[in-house]
Amino acid sequence: MGYGDSGPLDIQKMKILIAAVHWPVASGRYMRDAFRRLGVDVRTAGPLVGDGTEIWGIRVHPKHIWYPDYEVQPGGLLYIPPSWKPDLVLQMDTHMEYIGGWYPRAVNAIYSVDNHVRDLTTLGTDFDWYFMAHHDGPVMPVDENNPKHVWLPCAYDPLMCTPSPIPMAQRTYDVAMVGVNYAARDEIVKALRAAGLSVFAGMGLLYDDYAAIYHDARISLCVSAAGDVAMRIFETAAMGCAILSGPCTDFSRLGFARNTHYAEFGPPAQAVERAQWMLSTAGALDYIANNGQAWTRPHTWDAHAQTIIETVFGGGGK
Repeated sequence: MGYGDSGPLDIQKMKILIAAVHWPVASGRYMRDAFRRLGVDVRTAGPLVGDGTEIWGIRVHPKHIWYPDYEVQPGGLLYIPPSWKPDLVLQMDTHMEYIGGWYPRAVNAIYSVDNHVRDLTTLGTDFDWYFMAHHDGPVMPVDENNPKHVWLPCAYDPLMCTPSPIPMAQRTYDVAMVGVNYAARDEIVKALRAAGLSVFAGMGLLYDDYAAIYHDARISLCVSAAGDVAMRIFETAAMGCAILSGPCTDFSRLGFARNTHYAEFGPPAQAVERAQWMLSTAGALDYIANNGQAWTRPHTWDAHAQTIIETVFGGGGK
């Protein structure tokens, strides 16, 4: 079926269409960049939200707008030149209409970082492949007995999430948390500040600005919204922060070990205790940060792009 039926795999000749809502920050955008770095002819289709600067209820700088190659118009209308036919339609958003059916000879797959909160079977199609970031759900866990299911965790962009150039002791912030200020996160941030720690907490910092904050922080506070191992874990570990996190379902599957790769807390008061322990114990910050950085090294979007190609076109499956 489609690409690879009649010869060896040639990434340079492959065509991939990524379908996603074009938020300024999106997993589909990271994957587009990763496929490009592999040499794939990759294009994107999907709607902008408003003028393209809206995300998380705020507006970001227009320089961060992610423009689609082919914009889905109201009513789901989409025009792609007939001379360009994708071998793979990869949907990377659960908040848009499915468009893979436009290409019956293409492989139709979804890669979702939202399967912990979204049921992918409600999107109007039976995908050829379901790549899911969260193995144990809870809404749609990976079914090891379903040959279409593939566990593919979140990842980091190696060009954005570079190791911090600032020595640990010289960094400005004890703790950083760049993200939406959920109540659970805010409670911990307030507790850390009340304990006298220097904390950066905010939202709307993207790409280089996002990296600059974590490069200048000793500890990355990671408070999961639904027990999921989110991008922040991989990204900030790659940048050389010591991870401070609540428990997450897939940590053991990922080989992410407490007190080796991260420090774990339960209630907010314990987050303060664990942060103070890392900051006051000789060698603890560097030990956890270095181990976390080594652990996350293989978890790049580039590696995941290669996995998707090999899974879909390199044998097995449909």
